[in-house]
Amino acid sequence: MPDRSTCQSLIDAVERYFELMFDNDVSRFDQVFASSAQLHGLRDGKLRLLAAHEYKNALATGPSPKSRNAPRQQEILLVDFASPTQAMVKVRVRIDTLLYLDYLSYHCINGVWLITAKSFHQVFSSSLFILSGDTKADRLMPRRSIARNARKRCLRSCRLRAVIGKLAKERPKERPKARSRAQNLTRPKSRQRRLEPAADSHRRDPQRQPG
Repeated sequence: MPDRSTCQSLIDAVERYFELMFDNDVSRFDQVFASSAQLHGLRDGKLRLLAAHEYKNALATGPSPKSRNAPRQQEILLVDFASPTQAMVKVRVRIDTLLYLDYLSYHCINGVWLITAKSFHQVFSSSLFILSGDTKADRLMPRRSIARNARKRCLRSCRLRAVIGKLAKERPKERPKARSRAQNLTRPKSRQRRLEPAADSHRRDPQRQPG
């Protein structure tokens, strides 16, 4: 089970990913993605595949949401540990006017959590709401304290798993108890087999003489 420090180090890695998605500072790219990482997503019904170096070039050449003064909407939705060195994180990220759901596969490599695979899905374009004068897109995901909320979810999950594992170890195995002889004798008379009357019916009266 992951401990508190493991959870915190993973949350810090996700925050580095959020920072990279907002400012496109590729000088920190190798602190977020593994060199062998791949990105997958569907665009117009076709699978799009990007290697880590291709995605790095795309971030370096494109304008960042920070440079456009775009609203920053980022949230951790799920953290799932497969082991203390492997985890999957589901996040929601707004990049300029596009809203994405990302599934990030993390591995702890040489003590550092790095993304080894990313699967992205475009939810909708927030420009449809903004151009129409409706700002509900900004209210759909109010900005939160990302680290605080994510840390609470992660630690709550870790504590729950630890408690379940502890209870499973401490709980003795229940075995069916054999009924004692005294318990058998205290059964209701209606359930006792009445063998004596049946046996008496086959006995002969020793004082009765045959006629």
